[in-house]
Amino acid sequence: MTFTHYLTFIFLLTFTDLQGSDVNSASEVKQLARLLQQLLDKDVDKRIIGGEVISDDMEQPWLVSLTTEVTVSEFLGFTIRSRTIHCAGSLISREWVLTSANCFMQKEAAGQKPEQWTARYGDKDLEASFWESLFGSKDKWERQGKYIVVHEKYNPGDHWLNDIALLRMTEPIQDVGQARPITIPDRGDDLYPLPNQYCIAMGWGCTEPGRDLTDRARQVEIPVLSDISCQRTWGVTTETRLCAGEFDKNKGICKGDNGGPLICKKNEQWLQAGIASFAHAQRPGQYPAVFTKVAAYSNWIMSHIK
Repeated sequence: MTFTHYLTFIFLLTFTDLQGSDVNSASEVKQLARLLQQLLDKDVDKRIIGGEVISDDMEQPWLVSLTTEVTVSEFLGFTIRSRTIHCAGSLISREWVLTSANCFMQKEAAGQKPEQWTARYGDKDLEASFWESLFGSKDKWERQGKYIVVHEKYNPGDHWLNDIALLRMTEPIQDVGQARPITIPDRGDDLYPLPNQYCIAMGWGCTEPGRDLTDRARQVEIPVLSDISCQRTWGVTTETRLCAGEFDKNKGICKGDNGGPLICKKNEQWLQAGIASFAHAQRPGQYPAVFTKVAAYSNWIMSHIK
């Protein structure tokens, strides 16, 4: 238990004593703990670069964190060093998560079995908190993978062409307020999203190059580029990809956001327009990023999840 946990525990005891009642809900405990953490950490806002923390778990209820533990080195069958790989994804049904192929096919993760991946949903914290583990609510928001579908023509050598994949979870989630699917657009909807339309990207990626992932999910509003601008910027074909972001605005996705959704409004409804594919390695946030165009794969997605 860290010093912060001790302080939080004292705070909770004081709070419940003042209220004259017990804190029975793990979510209430978690909210109180987060409030105290914000009071203790006065520099929290300085870590937000070009975006904002998703403070309410009811917001962006389709956002999913995908994690797996991989062995980096071992000796005589014992793991000496391991590494946790994080990606983002989105709920598109009660059983399926939409993400990038690169999430599962990157070098260290390529050999991982579906059951070695954990999908965490309905909670914007990257990992279960001390209080969730203590009160046994961790499993409520986590599912293991059942099987993985990577696009059969995924090609990382061609700017990560067909960078799309699906993870089926072991059992359906409960469709509640803070965990529900996002709608995907119809196949070939060329008028969505519109150039210069502002959309929202989200995930747990770094807030600047070389930094660690964030503990709490963040979101940032960025404009969609025209197809011509996207082609000129990255030299990619735009039949299956789109670009979003701005030059030198310090806004956009970063390492660790791959697989996360780009959502845009159409007729007052949020739809998932893109899947975070890649960004500039040295200048994320200063350069538009590339997203897989979900509308181009609607038929492919539906053929696997039905």
